[in-house]
Amino acid sequence: MPRKLLIRTADFPYHIVCRSRNRDWYDLPMKTMWKIALNSFAFAMEKYPVEINAFVLMSNHYHLLVTTPDANIDKFMFEFNRKFSELVRQNSGRINQIFGGRYKWSLVKDHYYLSTVYRYIYRNPVDAGIVAKVEDFPYSSLNRFPFKLHDLLDYEREEQLKFFNEKKGENERGLIRKGMRRKFFDAPVNRVTREKEKLPTLF
Repeated sequence: MPRKLLIRTADFPYHIVCRSRNRDWYDLPMKTMWKIALNSFAFAMEKYPVEINAFVLMSNHYHLLVTTPDANIDKFMFEFNRKFSELVRQNSGRINQIFGGRYKWSLVKDHYYLSTVYRYIYRNPVDAGIVAKVEDFPYSSLNRFPFKLHDLLDYEREEQLKFFNEKKGENERGLIRKGMRRKFFDAPVNRVTREKEKLPTLF
């Protein structure tokens, strides 16, 4: 399958997923990996400032929702993943590749889809059986995040957590995975679902 032609834009956020090589667990404790991720953000953002909307670090991959005011997603991601890999190798002694390939991306331009992507990102550790609630996972931008979080959801925190903790079926997760294969995240949603969930206006 040919690689998607990169779209550089400042208008919509990118949902990005990047997995470790062979989906193996990282060679370091998660506390160390979290510090590495934060240091990598600081390094990359010093060169190419971006707006972080959401971030969750799992044991063998990460999810990032990010907006690029300067339309330079490729430059930011190059620096972030390069620094991330460098620090993992320095701390673990590993000499081979850290990531299994290029990051996957999809632009999110629809109000409903954006809310769905947010929930998908923050529910990763819940759906993996690691924690019971999204706010209980320490390696998430919901907790202990030292950078300004540019939240695109017009919810109070209590409303956000309630929305994120609502369990959705495997169908929604499947739609997200399919959406990641496209340049613009797209999934069938009916009007009843939109009205029932009272999703916010974002753009």
